[in-house]
Amino acid sequence: MKKEEFLKKLSKKLAILEESELDDLLKEYEGFIEEKMQAGFTEEEAVKSMGDIDELARELLKAYKVKQPNNKDFFRNFIDTLLDTIEEIIDIFATKDFKDIVKFILELLVIFLAIYLCKIPFYILEMMGNTIFKNLTFGFKIFSNFWTLAIELIYLVFAIIFFVKIFESRYLKKDTKGSQLIKEENVKKTKTVKVKTSEESLTKKNNTLFDFILKIFLILGKFMAFIFLIGIGFYILGMSIVLALIIYLIIKKVYYFGIYLVILALFNLGIAAFILLFKFIAGLKNKLRIFLGSILVNFILLGVGIGFATIDIANTSVSYENNYENMATKEVYLKTEGDLVLPVFVKEDDLIIDNTLTEEIKIAYIYAQDIIDIDVKANIHDYRGFKMLYPSYDINVFNYKKEYLEKFIVSLREKKIVFSDVVGGIKIYGNEETIANLKKITTTYYEKYKNYYQDDYYADYRNEL
Repeated sequence: MKKEEFLKKLSKKLAILEESELDDLLKEYEGFIEEKMQAGFTEEEAVKSMGDIDELARELLKAYKVKQPNNKDFFRNFIDTLLDTIEEIIDIFATKDFKDIVKFILELLVIFLAIYLCKIPFYILEMMGNTIFKNLTFGFKIFSNFWTLAIELIYLVFAIIFFVKIFESRYLKKDTKGSQLIKEENVKKTKTVKVKTSEESLTKKNNTLFDFILKIFLILGKFMAFIFLIGIGFYILGMSIVLALIIYLIIKKVYYFGIYLVILALFNLGIAAFILLFKFIAGLKNKLRIFLGSILVNFILLGVGIGFATIDIANTSVSYENNYENMATKEVYLKTEGDLVLPVFVKEDDLIIDNTLTEEIKIAYIYAQDIIDIDVKANIHDYRGFKMLYPSYDINVFNYKKEYLEKFIVSLREKKIVFSDVVGGIKIYGNEETIANLKKITTTYYEKYKNYYQDDYYADYRNEL
């Protein structure tokens, strides 16, 4: 950079000063450059010894106690900085030979590899956020898509800034020693300019990149902590509901104290994690001794609870019965000639011959109509050259019955758990020929692809059909 260009840029950056102060400074630095040139420096070397022009301008404005405006023209400054950087790069390569250029290209590849590896934590953060949002929004993709876009933009900004900082520190180094000499001369001649010592200046330059990277990762860490904080908040809400249910069960004289202790310990650990993350995000100090003591107490409580819960579960009997009254059926008809493969949960006893049916089958689900109401569906999918039948049902209404809850609580009080299925099973009706075709096609399919299914499960199914 030539002397006139340097003074012109410095004048632009110090334009906020009064005209007389600006003229004095420009004459002073013009004199510094000329003194360097008289000492044997070339004009470019003399200008380079002045140091980074942006840093010099900031120090001069600070020395004159001028508050720099916050509403900077970002795009104008960005374009100016970009053009200055391009000029400096051209000046650098003008004096480089082929060997230096090859070395520069290889070092650039290493920088790009480092930026690519920095993608890993962003990718992990993106996957974690997508999983959380998909579970919280029941598959609604707009939030996960927005999260992906936000992470990609953050990574792009990080990559650009990282590259610029590395490039500046590696290839656009200033003559720090020469710059410091000029600053020392400037101190002697201009008392208003405060210049840092050489050791402080070098330390600042060496730590700038590290501090910047640390700040970026701190921001990302707080962002990730905020996402976890949301999840833990929902966790605490759910555990609060469970604790309320526990209080209700204790009132009803249902005593599973081991399980209650486990749930209480997990609730307390959730609270501790929430407080820790909140203080980390807010920048508040954590009292480590109290936090670790709380964690230790809750883990002891958790261990004791697991021990007692094991005894409680061992003393509890589990049984299954279908004792609902007023069972009903919901049906759906499907046109077919019996060329369908039945799912593995449909057994021999579930196939019923009804010769009143011609070219269709009837799929019926048995359910407790006092408790629920359902819709029956039958879908067909092409798979491995076969038509697969996928019968299913959706629960539309669930009716709360206090008597069933009371019966369940009584059984818990007696250390018994009785399961009753509100859907009693499935029945498939068809004429004799259709049922025979269903059995034949189904047996053929499972015989052909028996290696894809559990041997004992497949064998039982094959024997039934």
